[in-house]
Amino acid sequence: MPAPIFHKNPELKCARCGKDLLTPKPHGVVVIWERNNEEGQRKVEHVYWCCKGTCDRILASRIRDKDMVDGWEDIEDLAIPIVYLRWIAATLNSLGKGRSYDPKALGAERDLLIGLFPHISRSLTSKGKERIRNLMMIPGALGGLG
Repeated sequence: MPAPIFHKNPELKCARCGKDLLTPKPHGVVVIWERNNEEGQRKVEHVYWCCKGTCDRILASRIRDKDMVDGWEDIEDLAIPIVYLRWIAATLNSLGKGRSYDPKALGAERDLLIGLFPHISRSLTSKGKERIRNLMMIPGALGGLG
């Protein structure tokens, strides 16, 4: 069960059919499309999630061209804490090596990580909840969450 972190559990809806890919349990795939930019570095142009099979094939046929390469990861696997952490680390490492993101693709990847977070996290203790409330009162510029 996802941890009750947010007031409403995030959803990841299939980019084709709209089915929620987090219920009853995480399923489907995340697909990333990239190509070499003018400097010869990789640029992520599309990030989306969808049902495996028909939805995946239809969406791929809309994007595929000779210069683009796709990669994917099972959403069920990304709901495993170590795989989730590896995905974040790989993304940060690739940015450090010059990979770039289309703003919409980067936003989609952020939404993916937020949506999956309750599935890989634990519930806060009462002490943790109190600490979060206190941190929310401190402005972000001063190291808080407010």
